[in-house]
Amino acid sequence: MRSIRQLNNSEGAVAPLVAIMLIVIVVCVALVADLGHIHNVKVQLQRAVDAAALAAAQQLPGGIPAEVAVAVGAANKVDQEGVAIQLADVVIGTWNTTIITGQTAADRFTAPPPKG
Repeated sequence: MRSIRQLNNSEGAVAPLVAIMLIVIVVCVALVADLGHIHNVKVQLQRAVDAAALAAAQQLPGGIPAEVAVAVGAANKVDQEGVAIQLADVVIGTWNTTIITGQTAADRFTAPPPKG
């Protein structure tokens, strides 16, 4: 049978524990860095698309809003690259300002049927 002195002998048990915890900490730091980058890219994309939409809206009526939206999107950099907006992605329509209970924002936007 082991004595109490032998049971309390835990020399050398700290090094493996520190190694395991160090790996866990490095993985957590990497995950936080990746999630932070994802969030920043998402915010940059939203700002670029908002800028393109505002620039296109300033061209209404009678201007070339789709081409302006594409140009403004390309001028805005997200993660060191321009935002690629296709002409087919730009939808020009009207916004119904009348608020009806139960109606979503998507229901208030009316666009003409696609050509083709």
